[in-house]
Amino acid sequence: LAWNYLGLAYHGNGQLDPAANAYRAALALDHKLMVVRYNLGCLYLEQENLAAAIDELKSYTLLRPAALEGWLKLGTAQLRARRLEEAEKSFRAALDLQAKHPEALNGLGLIQVQRRRWQDALKAAEQLKAKRYAYNEQDVRQYFPEDQVLAGLFRVVETIYGVHIREGRAAVWHPSVRFFHIHDRNDAL
Repeated sequence: LAWNYLGLAYHGNGQLDPAANAYRAALALDHKLMVVRYNLGCLYLEQENLAAAIDELKSYTLLRPAALEGWLKLGTAQLRARRLEEAEKSFRAALDLQAKHPEALNGLGLIQVQRRRWQDALKAAEQLKAKRYAYNEQDVRQYFPEDQVLAGLFRVVETIYGVHIREGRAAVWHPSVRFFHIHDRNDAL
């Protein structure tokens, strides 16, 4: 393990080539040191050596299938390599270990964006927002009623710019859309 610790020291110091050499030396002594495979996979990922990162992280997750961090890093490497099917499987494996994990949800959302599946990407983003920030739009909305928010906003705008804002009628593209007239001090539109 001494080579692994040396690799970690180099890695932490930003000396990536000596770190890779130390990790490889550790694996030459014992190819079953899974923590070294994980560290080397992370290093390769930093270097954008995606094929090598994927190989090391696959080895890690094969022997440590319950290691959440391995699936997350593997999914990230696969996503960057545009191996979307594999990345999706890795992120789903991470979610099997920890439901609604933010990084896994984010990865799945990015996959859907790359596939141009906008509704699925939006769903993943909403799940991520709810998990990461404990944010639920409906819960927050009760504290910020639309009419009160608009009245406050318009008061600020009227004070700063010396205008008057009043609701009006106009053709709109959706029933939820509201139209407002903005008049200056001379009542000009």
